[in-house]
Amino acid sequence: MTINWDDPAERLALIERVGADEYNRLAQEHFRKTTVATEAGHNIRIVNTRFGQLFMVEGTDKAFSTLEEAKAFIKAQVEGGAS
Repeated sequence: MTINWDDPAERLALIERVGADEYNRLAQEHFRKTTVATEAGHNIRIVNTRFGQLFMVEGTDKAFSTLEEAKAFIKAQVEGGAS
């Protein structure tokens, strides 16, 4: 099954078609496949946006142009005592 996970309308259509449990399973599978690094327990995933491809730090509302920027953000959060 191929959908554009970055498109809210396609995600809604999928959850309506397969139900919540299967949607969650498929989403977790997608997250695993798009995770490019893990730093200090935070996964960094590739997401496609209107700004192009970004590296999103899971569990935050932050995304960066480069993997190095995402890693530096996590390092700063960990060193600063935040998560």
